[in-house]
Amino acid sequence: MKTGAVQSACTPSSGVQIGHNGGPDMEAERLFALIGPKSPDEPVVFDCGVDWTLAANDDELLHVAKIAGRIQRREAAIKEMRKDIKRVRDRCIRRRRRQKGKD
Repeated sequence: MKTGAVQSACTPSSGVQIGHNGGPDMEAERLFALIGPKSPDEPVVFDCGVDWTLAANDDELLHVAKIAGRIQRREAAIKEMRKDIKRVRDRCIRRRRRQKGKD
């Protein structure tokens, strides 16, 4: 995958992205400012220095890094869902206690 060629075709020499109408894509810039880059700032750590990594080539290590990143993001999503369940549970417990006259 040649990202450099695609990026240079989409970005003029001035560094401003061009939208579909030839002007700067303000919506894309606004969303990028909110969301940020797709890849995490910190590299995903996985079994570095283990014997099998010494025999792996660059493509295999890249593939494993992508999978490790997916696992990390899914675990973070599950953690957020569990926090959300706890908030709902705690809210229901407080409501039940108020109805019974406790608290």
